[in-house]
Amino acid sequence: TFTRSEEDRLRRAERSALAALNRRMYLGAELRAYLVDRREHAPDAAEHALARVRAWGLQSDEAYAAAYTRHAWRAKRWAPSRVRRELARKGCDPALAEAAIEGVYGPDGGRTAFDADADADEDADGACVHACVCVCT
Repeated sequence: TFTRSEEDRLRRAERSALAALNRRMYLGAELRAYLVDRREHAPDAAEHALARVRAWGLQSDEAYAAAYTRHAWRAKRWAPSRVRRELARKGCDPALAEAAIEGVYGPDGGRTAFDADADADEDADGACVHACVCVCT
């Protein structure tokens, strides 16, 4: 059990995590660093908040890696090697990065069936039709 002040401290970290995730997707490592470095929460409070938002289904490294990879391929036309480097720089687990890259670029790094679905994801002006948050920041 937590004391009242401890509960308040953990709830403040949760609210900061929710506010951050409301703006954009984060890798777990990015969100943890944001909460500690920029919002000045204690590391244990940041870990608690990260565990809570993951339990609520609001943060997933797998979903982030997949969304980042799709965006990097479609909007930026990055090669798999650059996506891999950027995901590593952001703190993504290498296995998750590889799975996301293979899902978009295929096992040999070429384009996949994802290409066939790309046109269905865009409106007449080429803008994304999904109600998603950009992951490229």
